[in-house]
Amino acid sequence: MEQCVCNPAEVDGWRYIQWIGTYLGDCVRTPREITGFIFGLISVGVYFFALLPQMWMNYTRKSCGGFSVGLLILWTIGDCANYAGTIITNQLASQKFVGGYFLLVDIIMCIQFWWYDHARPAMIARKRLASGAQDEATRLLADGSHRRYDEEVDITGGSSTPEVTEASSATQRQNNAIVSPSTLKTVIVTGMAIAICTDSAYGAQFPTSFTVLAGTADNAVPLCDAAPALSQYVVYIGTLLAWFSGTLYIASRIPQIMVNHRNRSTDGVSLSLFALTLLGNLSYGLAIIVRGFVVDAHFFSSILPYLVGSIGVIIFDVIIFAQAYIYAKPNSRTVAQS
Repeated sequence: MEQCVCNPAEVDGWRYIQWIGTYLGDCVRTPREITGFIFGLISVGVYFFALLPQMWMNYTRKSCGGFSVGLLILWTIGDCANYAGTIITNQLASQKFVGGYFLLVDIIMCIQFWWYDHARPAMIARKRLASGAQDEATRLLADGSHRRYDEEVDITGGSSTPEVTEASSATQRQNNAIVSPSTLKTVIVTGMAIAICTDSAYGAQFPTSFTVLAGTADNAVPLCDAAPALSQYVVYIGTLLAWFSGTLYIASRIPQIMVNHRNRSTDGVSLSLFALTLLGNLSYGLAIIVRGFVVDAHFFSSILPYLVGSIGVIIFDVIIFAQAYIYAKPNSRTVAQS
């Protein structure tokens, strides 16, 4: 990968760290900047594993009951907006990779919802329907009641018995319920395809700007933290997407809080998920505060939206933990306190 430099190269006698500048596009020099950088890495690392506890719980329970699909939808749309923003504004490959990974995990969660709450129950209902009809036919044949069997069991395999009719209705309801998650998955996949096409369209149009530090343009050395050279129109789109995704991250907790309140329980919800997101958002906020920032156009377009989103999410995550404590069974709470 092409080497880059930071300007200034030293601050208070501390020289920039080359590998961070080359691979992550950041100029880190002083101990304070290193501390903020570490908090940022912790934030990204925590978010990498945030959804895994919930995915494991869904797998072990063979159900997504208790976890709000509204939370997942808003979270996924927010990640779509965030990923599209990294592509349209021609961010670093590492940032695109992180955004794409978050979106991939969201899609896996959507597939879990579709499978455990719709496709799998429908499949089980069909198997029970087929098994029930076969058992009924075997019993009638054993009793020699061929005439009754001909009246009650259609030659095509249908049955007029109440049990089979009820199972058929249940299967129909499950099949109808599949429409919404399937539509959601289609929208998400389509959004990813659009984002990839946008990447191809914008990638060559907006090259990374650089400053010539020595020599001619032929041997120009780029700045590690140089911002992409974007048109004002693209900057507006990127800012809009940043604020849009930050707002969705905050709003995503509201459906889960409502589901918990309606059920008077947090069963089916992995508190480890919200513990990790809480830690990730705290780390992100600390990374910004420790390193410091300048209130300028870049701050309002690229930093403030995610900072506001992080603070808002922290508040709602605390509410969810309060719900878990309030709705906990008295016996469980007594044991935990003892």
